[in-house]
Amino acid sequence: MGLEIRKGRDGKPINHWYGSYVDENGRRRVIALTEPLPFRLPSTPEEEAYNPEYIASRTRAQSEFDGFKSQARKKGRDNTLTQKLIESKTRQSWKDPLLSELPEFVKTMKGRRSPEWRKVQIRMVKRFVEWAHNEGKRTLLEITPDVAEQYMEFLKEPGPDGYKKIASTRRMIKSIVSMVIRKKLPSGIESPFKHIRVETEEGEETQHRAALNRDEVDRLLTIAEPDRFIYPLIVTALCTGLRRGDVCRLKWKTVDLTSGGSKLTIKTSKTGAEVELPILPRLQEVLEAALAERRPGAVYVFPEAEHMIENNPSGISYRMKKTFIKAFAKPEEITQDATEIVPLKNVLPKVLEAVECADITESKRDKMIDLLKLYASDKSYRDIQKERDIHRGRISEYLHEAERLSEIRFIPEVKRGGVKQAVKEVTQHKKADGMRDASKYDFHALRTTFVTLALSGKNPMPVEKVIALTGHRLVETAMKFYFKPRGTDFRSDLEMAMPKTLTEGKGALSQPRKVDRVEILAEQFQSLSESDRAKLAMLLMTGGGN
Repeated sequence: MGLEIRKGRDGKPINHWYGSYVDENGRRRVIALTEPLPFRLPSTPEEEAYNPEYIASRTRAQSEFDGFKSQARKKGRDNTLTQKLIESKTRQSWKDPLLSELPEFVKTMKGRRSPEWRKVQIRMVKRFVEWAHNEGKRTLLEITPDVAEQYMEFLKEPGPDGYKKIASTRRMIKSIVSMVIRKKLPSGIESPFKHIRVETEEGEETQHRAALNRDEVDRLLTIAEPDRFIYPLIVTALCTGLRRGDVCRLKWKTVDLTSGGSKLTIKTSKTGAEVELPILPRLQEVLEAALAERRPGAVYVFPEAEHMIENNPSGISYRMKKTFIKAFAKPEEITQDATEIVPLKNVLPKVLEAVECADITESKRDKMIDLLKLYASDKSYRDIQKERDIHRGRISEYLHEAERLSEIRFIPEVKRGGVKQAVKEVTQHKKADGMRDASKYDFHALRTTFVTLALSGKNPMPVEKVIALTGHRLVETAMKFYFKPRGTDFRSDLEMAMPKTLTEGKGALSQPRKVDRVEILAEQFQSLSESDRAKLAMLLMTGGGN
């Protein structure tokens, strides 16, 4: 225990001192000091005694290390005192848990969340624990409000892939980590994240999915109808507002096609809410067609979609986006690129050399090199995804960046103006530099369309009924995230509600008013004297006037 010189993966000494010690709980701790190593290290004990540069560097490192250990002991005493206060308040013994226990704890938490959401929670907590370990934090009580604030500031920095997390993402991470820590602490003890506010900075505004209007729905259905895989899913989503997983995993036992009262009775996977949805005529046709092709004992209404959502969920998203660009992209934007490419295995050394020399973080370089080697061995994105537990979109980002760094093309794709670019232009919101583009049209946009169409138009549904159909608990949630009408969709409704002086325009007011014959006669009648009006009225009554 004491000062150490450590070596990196290349076998060369890392250019700063390390210190190791045993804390009050008997755990070995290693910290990285700020004192750099001298330019030349002595190779023997004799050289150490006659190397003034080395001796001075070691003395400064020892002073820094002693100061750190002094603070660590004080912090340890503070944590012990906090633990005793917790035990006094709760009247039960309590041991400060290790942060490394948190990811496993998440797996045991009770709740109605879906397995997919649970994976997200575990991933977020693991990343927090990794950060805390890098900062020398090992137990829960070491996560003070100041440390929590440092983590939220850390989340503002670009990740290894160069992308920033917007405010809504940071709020989600804070919420997850705070919730897990609060559950691990005794009742009545606040989470260190509780009073931290995450402010939205310029360029970080959340971009929501866009809703289709009635004409766009007609066009999408017309384009999708020949596709026997995606068309039933689109119809189901538009007619029910169900999420992607609930549509793809729709079971026959939830479907009631009896005449006069056909309905779906579903427990949503994300929130666990039970919803009862009427089956609209278009959906009735889709379900009856699926029933005609149902195999004996089949559980799922759309078995192919259920298989894909389990094994390749991004494939469904891609098929959906391809349908959107067929419906709404310009024909010239989806031409294929026939440019030849070079197999990666033929140029792997050159690509790896370019990555090694690139100005990127070490962790990003290691991931990129690993993925390049896997891809060069003829493994598909799907194979790599299973081996490394990494999203296929992230694999694509790393490999495309390797292409850019090496200036060698080895990934089959389309040119600018092709399918890939059309997907971006039609289905994504452009974000600020350093941030991922947000989805505009995808499977979830169909849920946004369902809510928006149900709440708008000449005969809108009451919002309470709509949230009952979608499984939301709060009106605010549906209105904030899913009610996305466009001003042009409300033109006729607005014109009917507003006075003509606003809807006919200034030009209409300046035009001479047309006056018919009845109005002229009425004005002439009023201009007569009272006796003349009486005579005229008598003549009209007796028929004496011509």
